[in-house]
Amino acid sequence: MQTQTRLREAFDRARVERNKLTSNLLGTVLGEMTKAEKNFRPTRPLSEKEEAEILKASTDSAKTTHALLVKAGRLDAAEIAATEISILESFMPDLPPPLTAEEIEDFAKAKVAEGANMGAVMAAFKSQFPDRYDGKTVSGVVKRLLG
Repeated sequence: MQTQTRLREAFDRARVERNKLTSNLLGTVLGEMTKAEKNFRPTRPLSEKEEAEILKASTDSAKTTHALLVKAGRLDAAEIAATEISILESFMPDLPPPLTAEEIEDFAKAKVAEGANMGAVMAAFKSQFPDRYDGKTVSGVVKRLLG
């Protein structure tokens, strides 16, 4: 929610300053966030991770557009896309890095050695490393270890 608040403030500032590029860009991202919130039943605010995912998707889209414009020789439009990328990246929150494969393996081995079953290992990951791992990857490692 913090990122969304910062986006809203910057959007309002851009509108007052009549900065069309920034206000259109941030308005689009805020619209995506609002749409995502409304998809939850009951409606709830987005987590910081969900906000970051929407920002990342918008940034990735702008990067793809930039690359295509450069390839097509449309340097004027590519410069606008580069500006959009820098605007979007300035709002990316500082999230903890995802666990490495080695960290997942080591933690799962330790929990299995303690006698934990699949559910207990998954619960330990969820409580100690929220939003820092891929559940499918962890599940595969634990299944292999429980063998």
